[in-house]
Amino acid sequence: MMRRLPWTTENGTPCYLNSGDSSSSFLSNLADGIESVQLGMGGELIDYVQGMLAAGEHAESEWRYVVTALCRALQEVIRVAESRGERLGPAGESDTEAARAARAVIDRSFLKAGARTATARDLT
Repeated sequence: MMRRLPWTTENGTPCYLNSGDSSSSFLSNLADGIESVQLGMGGELIDYVQGMLAAGEHAESEWRYVVTALCRALQEVIRVAESRGERLGPAGESDTEAARAARAVIDRSFLKAGARTATARDLT
């Protein structure tokens, strides 16, 4: 089994690990740890941005820094999601139903978050 790793080569090409039947190799465990850190940092960044939105006005340079960090975090989260999706294999009929249910939950969450963001944006 090929596993996409949570980093790329210098020119942006994905890195893969041929893990065979074992998912407990040193490199696989290292990748798990890095994915965990990346996801955790993304969550902390969201909390930071929500605090910025609630606090009001900020310099353009602060917003530029935060948007850059958000883009980087989103790229990492997408890479983790793609890697985990590849390890799950092709979707079956029941996976499609689960995916639709998950999408509905996510959409509701974004709608709620969007309303909060719009309110915070109106304050700035």
